[in-house]
Amino acid sequence: MYDIHTHILPNTDDGSDSVELSLKMLREEAEQGIKGIVLTPHFYADSDTPEGFMARRAKAKKELDSRIHEVGNCPKLILGAEVHFYPGMSRSESLRELTIGSTDHILVEMPFRTWNRNYVREIRDIGNNLNLQVVIAHIDRYLDRDKDLLDELIYDTGALMQVNAEGFTSRRTRRRMQRLLKEGSIHFIGSDCHNMTTRKPDIQDALKQLRKAEKALEQICVRSSALFTEDI
Repeated sequence: MYDIHTHILPNTDDGSDSVELSLKMLREEAEQGIKGIVLTPHFYADSDTPEGFMARRAKAKKELDSRIHEVGNCPKLILGAEVHFYPGMSRSESLRELTIGSTDHILVEMPFRTWNRNYVREIRDIGNNLNLQVVIAHIDRYLDRDKDLLDELIYDTGALMQVNAEGFTSRRTRRRMQRLLKEGSIHFIGSDCHNMTTRKPDIQDALKQLRKAEKALEQICVRSSALFTEDI
């Protein structure tokens, strides 16, 4: 299994606040059998620039790498970002700098306020204008959005869907996530971990549910492993 959505990099966002905590999170991921991890700190276009973000991200990765030997059997790590949605992002060439590793995949967090059709159109246009493959972060958190807009986002934009592990364990979301999984509409799994207390790495907790759809789980693993291929 692979974890494509994490906040493990130290001192880059509201996730890990120290190298020591990051190492603990990586040890937990390793113990759960995670083979690869995408490091996806938050990026907010209204308060940051891609250049500033990437400089901080590189610095944090260098600090983590200097002690990575302290993690036994550490999963493969690649860099990415959780890009918060903003109007006009489909016309922003700098978006290419925030993709996962050396791929064309970009993790996008949708707004938590009420959506309108322009939001869905913007996601579609990222692919059309920039030839990037959008991955929607934690689709399980948007189930209270307008049904027509949510269905359009999932089925009609060409975007891939990432679900948080808790989406398969929460009573509120697990039935809908199981349906999406069985129909092939869940493409990636992430822990969205931020710490070792309230939001710890937890993919192992979801595997019992995921194994009920063995073929879908296999497809998720194959698709996830491909993100790491060019970086190994």
